[in-house]
Amino acid sequence: DTLVEAAKLTAAKTERMNIRMSKADMESLRLAASREGIPYQSLVTSILHKYTNGLLLEINEARRLLNR
Repeated sequence: DTLVEAAKLTAAKTERMNIRMSKADMESLRLAASREGIPYQSLVTSILHKYTNGLLLEINEARRLLNR
């Protein structure tokens, strides 16, 4: 029951966003999402969440951290 309530509260806190992007970027997002087996909207949400929480790293920074 607690998980159900938490899910309901999370769903109630979502907001809609509309953005414009190039067709090439959109196709790349759809392709990446398809490889992950998720809807592209979920991929975009995940990327934005990681970015806003400081969890999204530049590839060179990630490589540097991994090679320590």
